[in-house]
Amino acid sequence: MSATERSEPDRLPVTLILRHPVPGWHSIETVFRTVAEHLPPDVDPTFHVVPRRSTGVVGRLVNLGDAFRLRRRPGLLHVTGDVQYLALVLPRARTILTVHDLGTLSGGGWLRRTLIALLWFHLPVRWAARTTAVSTTTRDALVGLIPSVSGRIRAIPNPVAPDLQPRAPKPIAPRPMVLAVGATPNK
Repeated sequence: MSATERSEPDRLPVTLILRHPVPGWHSIETVFRTVAEHLPPDVDPTFHVVPRRSTGVVGRLVNLGDAFRLRRRPGLLHVTGDVQYLALVLPRARTILTVHDLGTLSGGGWLRRTLIALLWFHLPVRWAARTTAVSTTTRDALVGLIPSVSGRIRAIPNPVAPDLQPRAPKPIAPRPMVLAVGATPNK
């Protein structure tokens, strides 16, 4: 059965809510496509991509309206990251939230940082039935920001992308080179 067909009665429907595509930014999408491929057979994942980029008030309001309509879907609703504010319009008991990092809290003025902290982290993490973080570092940062939820946040590492294959190690050169990969400061 494809991810877009209706669930069979004995399968748990899970809607994975993804941010609107941004050229060059695909890590969250890659992670959750890998996760979906490895879920047990009794889970029926579907993907839902929000209609607008998460920029500006209008784009975010459009995304909130779109997410509100997802309330009618059966099963679990999983906000996969970067658009955590969407959890606020979803049914609490069926909402899972994944936080990848707290990078959005850096930069900008006091008002921006306060609104981001409130709408991306404090309120959604408190609202969601379950919250996952992709590392213990992210979980610890969330607990540092919101101490009252320390027992409700679980670290679940990202899967290794299936296209990554181990290679035999090469001997270390007398003058080794280090490669650091990442396109944005949070990487």
